[in-house]
Amino acid sequence: RSRWEAAGQPLFGKVWNHDELVAAKIIAAPRAAPNDELQTPAGWPDNIKVDTGTWVLWLPDGWMQGITTNCKDKEMKIFMSPEGKPFHHMKDIAKKFGQAILKQGPKKDCGSKGQKKVKPVRFITDDDAVPRWPDGDWLPKEFKVCLRQLPTGLHTVFIPPGRKGEGCLFQRAQVLEYLSGKIEFLFSLTTGRMISYSPSAEYAAGKRANEESAQPEAKRANKAP
Repeated sequence: RSRWEAAGQPLFGKVWNHDELVAAKIIAAPRAAPNDELQTPAGWPDNIKVDTGTWVLWLPDGWMQGITTNCKDKEMKIFMSPEGKPFHHMKDIAKKFGQAILKQGPKKDCGSKGQKKVKPVRFITDDDAVPRWPDGDWLPKEFKVCLRQLPTGLHTVFIPPGRKGEGCLFQRAQVLEYLSGKIEFLFSLTTGRMISYSPSAEYAAGKRANEESAQPEAKRANKAP
């Protein structure tokens, strides 16, 4: 904290582009799901598939976690007994087989007086304070990222191209709205306050300019013998 205060308590850290994070080996390879090699047992109902993600810690030995779809087309977890019988809730399993069948999850790390252990707050002036490029392909590579200082720690923000790095977006939902032309504001990289203008239109105009500048070169390449 003292280092952050000595630096003038900045709100935002260094700005990084995608290639810089790749060069710094900050972008990790996609992680495999914990149970991605499991296959759905043959005796299960057709509407239930094995859950290849993270399973609940209390699931009894021999049981499996699955995924099904409810009447509203929403995915929900379901727990399958060794005999292939589905259960929707932990309390239903405990009621039928007894509480002792459930596994005990790891206890929370508490201090000597029974208080929860508090994680130290990280600051953008820390040596390891480097943002991570988000998983998936929803963030265009021409965007940039940096860390924003919050009272509770660090948060990654997203900087669109075309404004000389003076504004950012705080959330994925804002980025998607920006790309679809539905958002008309950014947040200042100096004060964190909202900047009102139409960045989406500017972003679209910049993309059109890049496409138009590329067209003459494409035509010349087609005319070449």
